[in-house]
Amino acid sequence: MAAPSAGRLPPLLLLLFLLALLLVDGAAAASSVTYDNRSLIIDGRRRLLISTSIHYPRSVPAMWPKLVAEAKDGGADCIETYVFWNGHETAPGQYYFEDRFDLVQFARVVKDAGLYLMLRIGPFVAAEWNFGGLPVWLHYIPGTVFRTNNEPFKVRVACEFCGCLLFPVLGDDPSDIFWMQSHMQSFTTKIVDMMKNEQFFASQGGHIILAQIENEYGGDEQAYGAGGKAYAMWAASMALAQNTGVPWTMCQQSDAPDPVADVYTDHSGGCAAFLANIDSENDKVVTFRDIQYDLPAWSVSILPDCKNVVFNTAKVRSQTLMMDMVPETLQASQADPWSIFTETIGIWDKKDFIQNGFVDHINTTKDSTDYLWYTTSFDVNISYPASGNHPVLNIDSKGHGVHAFLNNMLIVLIQPIWIF
Repeated sequence: MAAPSAGRLPPLLLLLFLLALLLVDGAAAASSVTYDNRSLIIDGRRRLLISTSIHYPRSVPAMWPKLVAEAKDGGADCIETYVFWNGHETAPGQYYFEDRFDLVQFARVVKDAGLYLMLRIGPFVAAEWNFGGLPVWLHYIPGTVFRTNNEPFKVRVACEFCGCLLFPVLGDDPSDIFWMQSHMQSFTTKIVDMMKNEQFFASQGGHIILAQIENEYGGDEQAYGAGGKAYAMWAASMALAQNTGVPWTMCQQSDAPDPVADVYTDHSGGCAAFLANIDSENDKVVTFRDIQYDLPAWSVSILPDCKNVVFNTAKVRSQTLMMDMVPETLQASQADPWSIFTETIGIWDKKDFIQNGFVDHINTTKDSTDYLWYTTSFDVNISYPASGNHPVLNIDSKGHGVHAFLNNMLIVLIQPIWIF
């Protein structure tokens, strides 16, 4: 076999060289994400992004690509989602990231669509979600007060009197209380590390450009007194220590420390403006900097230069073309698979417990179900004539449904009526 001539690479070396070039070219370049009092800045360019909210657990994974694609078609540049702590950490230190809670897969769908992602970790998210996303097991840690400068909320402990060892004990005596790690910080770090492992942060060449710690706390901070302020500052400091390489925000937190941004902070000077009409029924005319602006009901106008409206949320793009109905030969498609969850209801002769009166729903069900069944019975041992007065059963309940039986026969069935 002849040796390669001078200046030429052997075929194997040439192949490896070309492969290395492809890997370098294919790797996503890291992005710089910063901000000032005017806008978000990505790679030195000021950006005004239109974001769409898609909460991944509120749909199934098969729906995610279509939902994200429709958001993109509607003009969105960015998807934002909360991260739901109680769906992911079902018990202390036990995590779940499958099916509807597959956060990595959802983030990948957004990335594949070419959109940015804002990750609102919270871990308190509100979002009309049970317990605001906080795991119900936090409620049973002695002395816990949520969302304040409270050690049982912030600090993980192992103790004998809790009824179980919540976490591994660091010493020999399990009755001792050891400072271990913040519940909130542990979950935040868990999520951040998962995103880092996937190279999802913009600083790694990914698409996550913003992260959020806490949510809408500014309005509640005063109620907690000094503990509220200390908690907010601790949360900001903890978030920054995650070293994500992207800015963190604190929604509705006017005292958020720099470099944590408050997305609602208003700065005077050459800044962008957001004009909001929170009246859900009536249009408004507002005057801003001596200029009048028409604001449709329940909408926000965006003025990137504090003068010209470039977008109003009530004036989104819609279909204007006329559709023609034409004959088409269609074939029946295979039905999409459905998954069914069967909720166990109360069984008359198998009681979980006996209680004289009503019980607290969350404390009883531990947030494992939205349903709590009460059963009771009584006997009427008096004979009544065919005519005249008869016993009357009055039921006063705040429950969603009632089933009443007389001599083992169903006589009353009241189902809930949902009005949306």
